[in-house]
Order: sequence, then C-alpha cells, then structure tokens
Amino acid sequence: MIQAIIFDLDGTIADTIDDIGNGVNSMLKEFSFPTLTRKQVTANINYGARELIRRSLPEIAKKDDELITRALKIYEGYYAKCYADKTCLYPGIKESLSYFNKEGIKIAVLSNKQDEFVKTIIRKLLPDIKFSVVMGQGRFPTKPNPDAVKYILDVIGVKSDHTAFVGDSHIDMITAKNSGTHAVGVTWGYRSREVLIENGAEYLIDTPEALKNILSLIK
Repeated sequence: MIQAIIFDLDGTIADTIDDIGNGVNSMLKEFSFPTLTRKQVTANINYGARELIRRSLPEIAKKDDELITRALKIYEGYYAKCYADKTCLYPGIKESLSYFNKEGIKIAVLSNKQDEFVKTIIRKLLPDIKFSVVMGQGRFPTKPNPDAVKYILDVIGVKSDHTAFVGDSHIDMITAKNSGTHAVGVTWGYRSREVLIENGAEYLIDTPEALKNILSLIK
C-alpha cells in the first residue's frame, strides 16, 4: 500500500521550460554564443544545473570547466529574475496534491534543479499544500543517484516499497529503480511515453487529475 509519493518538479508538477530557456539564452547572449530553441533546451534538462549549462554551450566550450563555472553563475543570476515569469502548475496538479494531503499520504519533492529555486517555486505555486520534504540539488548527488531518496524516506519514516516516485523523465524512472520505489511516469512532461517505458516505468499516468489513481494502481 502506498504511504508516500515523491514528485519530480520540472515537467511533473510545473511547466518550467520557458523560464529555464530564458535564463539559458540570456547567459548565451553574454558570451555571444548561439541561443537555443525550446526543443533544444528541453533536450538538455534533467541532469542538474551545471550539466544543463555544459550541454547548452557550443562544442568548443563544453570541455572548458572554468567557462562552465562562469556561465553557470551568470545563468543563475538571470534565472533568479525570471524563474516565475511563465512557470505554472499543470492543470489538476494542485487538486491531486490536495487529495493526497486529505488522504494522509506523505508527499515530497525531489528535483535536480538548484535547491533554492525548488523551494521558492513550490512555496510560490503551492503555498497551501503540505510537503514532508522539498529538496533540490545541493546536499546529495543528483538523480538518478538514490541517496536523496533514501534520505527523504528516512525523514518521513516510510519504506521504499510503500513509496511511489513520480516523474516525467528517464532520470526519474532510473531513480525509482535505484531507490527501490515504484516508478510512475507522467506523460504530460518533457519526455515521451517510449522513453519512460524503456527506462523502467511501472505505471504511466496521462493526466494530472489521474494521479489520484496511484493509490488504487499500486497495491
């Protein structure tokens, strides 16, 4: 029986890609590098902020660690100003999370986005939802490393086999496998159904409203 659900943020709870793209392209313009399309930005996410920046740079700059560090700092400065311009909840997400609160299911957020932005976005978009843990990149290695999941489970006191990990990417599905939680893929995010299935999704959910079905799907 599911007692806890850990959610990814980008592409799962909220559509964040336009603001991420704005931050990335503002950084690229400072270096006079070519800017990226929404599709290109989407292809570069999921691996943490530093890897996002590395992947966004031209090939000649991808191995320059000093430049990547500078570019990351510039990106963070721009993203801090624009992170909430277009970022919004997917329709039905708030209602499903509220349902889990009412049912006594513990819910948490684990993202590869920088911790400060994860916490700020959740506070802004979901002030009335009770989360047991909200965590981004920083204290532990990025997903799919399972250490952060294990920490969350220790904090909330729930075993992995009683926990669902909900996300929209291959990284999330692999994280679920690595941590022994149930892998639930959502199809409204940034990766395809095929990618989710290929990377171990046990269940697929097609609408945010249907998230409530997790409790009946997983026994």
